[in-house]
Amino acid sequence: MFIPCHIVIVTDGIPSLQSSQNGRKQVNILFPCQIQVVVIAPREEITQSRAKPFQWISQFLKIPQDALLIPSSPLREESIQKLFLKLAQDHFAPYKGVLRCGHLSSA
Repeated sequence: MFIPCHIVIVTDGIPSLQSSQNGRKQVNILFPCQIQVVVIAPREEITQSRAKPFQWISQFLKIPQDALLIPSSPLREESIQKLFLKLAQDHFAPYKGVLRCGHLSSA
């Protein structure tokens, strides 16, 4: 299936959007898209002291559990780079071609 829009949300895993009436808002996205949520926080910290990120993110965005990505431990620049590289390889394809406009072209 062709999905014209791909949204990547980067968060620390702590819910911060709140409504004054019921505590949490829910987002209804009115166009076809695929959502991936990247939680940049140590896996141990997410499971122990923070609010469970998948619980609030799934309620907030209505996404499947496999759309939640957490870097491997220990949390370092390399583990975050690997996570984004895997995300790019799994969901995006490079465009190779020649763009032409009149007598100008770019490869």
